[in-house]
Amino acid sequence: MRRKIRAIVKKPGEPIGHKITLDNNLRAFQEVVGGPIETVTFLQGVTVICNEESRIRDLPENFRMMGETIKGPAIVVGVYNDNFSNCPLNLVTWGLFLKDWGNEI
Repeated sequence: MRRKIRAIVKKPGEPIGHKITLDNNLRAFQEVVGGPIETVTFLQGVTVICNEESRIRDLPENFRMMGETIKGPAIVVGVYNDNFSNCPLNLVTWGLFLKDWGNEI
């Protein structure tokens, strides 16, 4: 498992998000999303990490994804052999997914 990974972080109000490098551990993910995490896979090898309590805490809406509304900050990462890894998407490709899901970018 990689100690650090490259990811895309999208916060509410950001059109697409931004690239970051972060520690590949639960604490780092929880720090970014502001609490316990859950994952939503939208493409083989790519998943979104978001706050599991976003709805009960009424976090601000971030983006729509395959009919679901993601609230609060989100992290887009790769998945390889059941471990998080570098995000295989660039910002342009990620923006195309957001647009396809009906988000304004």
